[in-house]
Amino acid sequence: LVLVFVLLGLTLRVDAILTETSEQPDLVVEVTGFQWQWQFHYPELGITIAGDPEDPPVLYLPVGRTIRFELLAEDVIHSFWVPEFLEKRDMIPGVVNEIEVTVDRPGTWVGRCAEYCGLNHWQMWFDVNAVAAPQFDTWATVTATQPQPVVQGRAQITTSTSSTAVPVTTPPPTVSIPPTRPSSTTSTAAP
Repeated sequence: LVLVFVLLGLTLRVDAILTETSEQPDLVVEVTGFQWQWQFHYPELGITIAGDPEDPPVLYLPVGRTIRFELLAEDVIHSFWVPEFLEKRDMIPGVVNEIEVTVDRPGTWVGRCAEYCGLNHWQMWFDVNAVAAPQFDTWATVTATQPQPVVQGRAQITTSTSSTAVPVTTPPPTVSIPPTRPSSTTSTAAP
């Protein structure tokens, strides 16, 4: 019995270390999973990125900054997974899960839903584009001026009017928008 409690204590300690988040991350991204797509909202920047089944969204991240992902599910259980981040976290309706990463090098990776979530589960993937911090800042400045949500994915064009290429998007004919987030306040009906 003592051995069980020792192992439980060690498990809880390691779990606390692995799931610890900083008080002030450099960037917060709200990731919303819904059948069968993703939406990325950068609340501090006023940017919302969405995709559609033909053109999944791109999650832009700065290299060298701490990024907190707040993970939300609108309908069924999903799972946010980018293998290169060495993190996978379930997204449960009504529960906000968090993970933090610091991307240490530029690159492009594929993220996906790692929890079977229905018939078109295979369509739940997205691209991750990690760029140098100054290039991310330029992207954020330009993207924040566009109508939101920005439909952005692989079928985008780029312009190089500055020293760094900045994505300019062309919305596809159909756009998947997730259901509205439930209000954090509750109301009670009058008797």
